[in-house]
Amino acid sequence: MGQVRPHKVIFHPSTGLYVLRKYLIEPLKLGSYTESEAWSYTPKKTLSLKDTNFCLQADELGEAVKLGIICSDLSSK
Repeated sequence: MGQVRPHKVIFHPSTGLYVLRKYLIEPLKLGSYTESEAWSYTPKKTLSLKDTNFCLQADELGEAVKLGIICSDLSSK
């Protein structure tokens, strides 16, 4: 079996679950660690899915987050 490289995941402490991507146009979901993907925190202070152009975005505080490709605006910070 190949060696797995360590990576960052996003943990949701109040539920004990992890942030998951199902589809690009839908809000992100919570689920098990085994379904989670690798994330990176960029120097521009955005959370991005590792090796993709997708970043975490939120339109308003308290709203569901989603993936986007315009990672330079305030919704990505």
